[in-house]
Amino acid sequence: MPTREATLPAPMNVNPLIATIIAPLDLVTRKNRTMSGLRLPRTHTIFHSRRWFGNKHMGQKGITLIELIVVMAIAGIIGWLVVSTFINLNDTLSDQDKTVDLQSAGRETIDKMVRVLREAGLNPREDEDINGIEEATATKLRVVLDSNLSGGIEEGEEERVTFEFVNGSLRRCYDEDEEETPSCANWVIMSDSISDLDTGGFYLPDGTNKPFRYFDADNADLGEPDADPDLLEEIKAIEVRLEMSDDKVKQRGDINRVFTTTVRGRNL
Repeated sequence: MPTREATLPAPMNVNPLIATIIAPLDLVTRKNRTMSGLRLPRTHTIFHSRRWFGNKHMGQKGITLIELIVVMAIAGIIGWLVVSTFINLNDTLSDQDKTVDLQSAGRETIDKMVRVLREAGLNPREDEDINGIEEATATKLRVVLDSNLSGGIEEGEEERVTFEFVNGSLRRCYDEDEEETPSCANWVIMSDSISDLDTGGFYLPDGTNKPFRYFDADNADLGEPDADPDLLEEIKAIEVRLEMSDDKVKQRGDINRVFTTTVRGRNL
């Protein structure tokens, strides 16, 4: 019975790496070239690399230099993305920690100021020397209160308290009067961008955002009562504006927070 010659497809251009992998899978050898009754020529096998892939890459193992470079480039890109993501996440977390600290400091400062201003003018023995507010400007406020109920203002008892904004800081002083100026410690570091006293102090040059504002019983703005001592007695409420800022990690910008509250004195 005559044999039929099987016709195989023409050779294909295949990646050398794939050729190296498939070549050992040759299922038809020179000793056994019969399949399903078909007799194959000696020069043809089902997965014979000489016929399908040519002789150029026979005997080569592994990957080529170009393929290695491509793999290394891809691995480098993936590694850079992972490291960059980690660094950005770490910077974001650091900025959030700074924001939390800034907000905590601002709220704590405002709370302490409110407690003092709310009791300003405390005078259970009706001493004529205790008039509540002794000085009131846009950047400075000095109040007195008889906190120990002794009937007078005593040194060392924190009964004369001064809050003043100077050169980017909020200062808190005790026992300050017209004749003596005690050493004042910087209480809270403020924003450097609004610390120029020559252009309006710790507020914008248009004067709309003053650290201290004063109102009478009818909520009318009294301006700066310190210019007219008679207006000091008319102060019934004090608005406090505290603006704070801090730098982000790697100087990527600023973190700004503004705290505003209005205090109505119980004894004014």
